Amino acid sequence: MKRHFQVTPPNVHQMVLKFDRAWLLIERTPRKARSIRVLVDPCNLPASK
Repeated sequence: MKRHFQVTPPNVHQMVLKFDRAWLLIERTPRKARSIRVLVDPCNLPASK
């Protein structure tokens, strides 16, 4: 996310918190680092560069 959006790590953290709370686009496992799972169908995501 940092590279894609060209933002700082704290901004990425804020994005993750918003995705988790507001839009239900991700799922996280409590108390487990790097446990984010994207809940959006891959065909609905933009192609990577």
